[in-house]
Amino acid sequence: MVELYRQIGLLPDQDSSTASELTALLERIPAATCRRRARCCTLLPPMGLTEAGLLFRRLAAEPPDDLRRLVRRIVEYFFLNPVRLMGCPFLDDQVCLVYADRPFGCRAYGLWSPRAYRRLVEGGRGAQMQVQKAWASLGVTLPGTVVNYRPSYCRFVTPVNGAGVDDRFLDEIQGRIKELDRRLGPPAGEFSQKYHHDLSFLLTASLLGYDQSLRNKLSVVREHLDHGRGPGLDFLLDRAWEKLDRRPP
Repeated sequence: MVELYRQIGLLPDQDSSTASELTALLERIPAATCRRRARCCTLLPPMGLTEAGLLFRRLAAEPPDDLRRLVRRIVEYFFLNPVRLMGCPFLDDQVCLVYADRPFGCRAYGLWSPRAYRRLVEGGRGAQMQVQKAWASLGVTLPGTVVNYRPSYCRFVTPVNGAGVDDRFLDEIQGRIKELDRRLGPPAGEFSQKYHHDLSFLLTASLLGYDQSLRNKLSVVREHLDHGRGPGLDFLLDRAWEKLDRRPP
């Protein structure tokens, strides 16, 4: 099978130097220990296109059975995340399956100061309200406990080297990752504006079509709110895998 990330039409080919730069930046963030409650893994974090490319490369290296399971979980996350706290699709029994390639948002969680983390949460409230309004315009009221959820600040993340992490340092790393995205040109802007930094949206749309994915999401969400999980979702999960599995080797 061709590398998965090359099958995602929005992703441009990333030369090895860009991938190496991203990895080097991510590895500058200190390793840390925590209580492994995985509450920070309730959501798939937003990310840049460069980070998404790194994860697609990781997916492409998975054995077929594991790849099928992960693709189904990512697509299911896309369809149900407005109405259920799904947990990150890369989380398996409180273990991150892509830990070495996890994006900035995962690595920085718990390292921000409480003040900086509050700033980030408040900065996202506008987007949450827009999501609620968009669904309300379609006649759908999303559960507030889901659409407004954000992991609380964690005081149990401790850098392995014992040193504190300055917010300015994290801002610098984040800024440099964004610069890598800008070097990708228009596709990075499209990932931001059209796909809202959502890897699950990008993967689902690449397999089922952009407009069709949005229409199906509306149907799945309505069905789930009215009756719970229905057969329509399982059909879409099977269809997404068939689309991927049928692509030429």
